[in-house]
Amino acid sequence: MKTTRNQRQAAQSGKIGVVRRKVWGAALTAVALCATLGFTVPSAQAQTAQLKVFGQTKYVHGVNIAWIQNSQGSNYGHDLGYNYVSGYNANFNKDEVRAYFADIKKMHCNVARVWLFEGMEGLKLDSYGKVSGVDIGFKSNLNSLMYAAIQENVAVQLCLVSHDLNEQFGQPVRGDGSGVTGGAPIRNFVTDASAQQAFLDNAVNPIIKECLTWSNGGVKSSLFGIDIVNEPQWAVRPYSGKPPVCSWSQMHDFLYNVARRIHSLEGSIQVGCDGSEEEFRSENHWSRLGGVGLDYYAYHEYSNSPNLRDFRSSGYTVDKPMLLGEFNASNSTNQSEDIKGAAISSYITQARDKGYAGSVVWSYRPIGYPDLGITDNGGAWRLGANKMNYWGVQFGT
Repeated sequence: MKTTRNQRQAAQSGKIGVVRRKVWGAALTAVALCATLGFTVPSAQAQTAQLKVFGQTKYVHGVNIAWIQNSQGSNYGHDLGYNYVSGYNANFNKDEVRAYFADIKKMHCNVARVWLFEGMEGLKLDSYGKVSGVDIGFKSNLNSLMYAAIQENVAVQLCLVSHDLNEQFGQPVRGDGSGVTGGAPIRNFVTDASAQQAFLDNAVNPIIKECLTWSNGGVKSSLFGIDIVNEPQWAVRPYSGKPPVCSWSQMHDFLYNVARRIHSLEGSIQVGCDGSEEEFRSENHWSRLGGVGLDYYAYHEYSNSPNLRDFRSSGYTVDKPMLLGEFNASNSTNQSEDIKGAAISSYITQARDKGYAGSVVWSYRPIGYPDLGITDNGGAWRLGANKMNYWGVQFGT
């Protein structure tokens, strides 16, 4: 056990008993304060740092921004760039985004998760419905976002593709007068080999090349990692009245090809993917998320009475660090602030105690129903933000 210089000096002078009384008294005061504020006093269990944040191995204590909701409302599918499917223009304000990161840092969080191509936003599509590039405005706004993150010392986890591919593939492409031909249905780049090649060449390549510029004087990068698909399980089953996009075998191949492409461009980028509990069962793992070249996994759970999966137990196979990538109280209906606050604290402590590499709460602002925002629409902290701040102090993030 390490001792401080003051403890050594006190012991030498016969005053160690005074030091102990002072330390014990301060501890009792801290416990009383925590009880008054409704916080749980942390156990002796220490968190386990497993992933890189700004180049150093740290415990992840983060917040989902997902799509950016600013003063003009929710901007799903057009927060960073023009959407060639819906025809919606980008609704991006770099000053508001920097304020997001500044506030998240005040909560003592070190990672923020942001979705990129949700609803196919930012993806240019050709007359065959294949990805032909990334909108220039999208790239400009993404650069502004990443540099704002550097300035506020928050690393960013970028999620490439959203869970609702069933609603996107087959939709007609809408031109915007910029030379993009409209009318062709979007090709399925999970199962269609030529469409997937176009996605890799014209979407993944440009984004990863942009990643290499997101550094502050070469000292640190604001990129935490790339999350390939948000909840891929929804693509292999009927969703929103649409048939499945692919089989697990096809999704497995897609994840493998994207991870390999990213690592071929920059081997140090941490690449991950979410999953439900089923994906980590030993009988499923290697045919779903295992063996595709990921550096970490992420798991999502929402409950008013958290009992977080311990993937170290028998029956599961997890060969990489595991993040609790989304969590909060039950997402079936709106919950009270007390219920949400209690669920957030419980999930954080359970993730720490069960060997997770960290946890990333859902969500910074209220985005859709139910309202699980840890701040309100005006940015005022709710109980959830205070809980995140409390635990961030404990973790030293």
